Amino acid sequence: MFRAVAQNAALTIGEFHDCLRQLHTDGALSLHAWTGPLYALPEPQYALLIGHGIAYYASLRA
Repeated sequence: MFRAVAQNAALTIGEFHDCLRQLHTDGALSLHAWTGPLYALPEPQYALLIGHGIAYYASLRA
């Protein structure tokens, strides 16, 4: 998702994460945790740390 958004906007990963957090707070999307082992996390630089959890997936809320 970051690559698709950053392709059309000059965003850093941190700015993208801030936007995801705001969309989650606003109720526009849900963030879902990575439940696998950390060594299997694809592209860990894009993972979003929330407290002690790692959010890696997002879905729109209906």
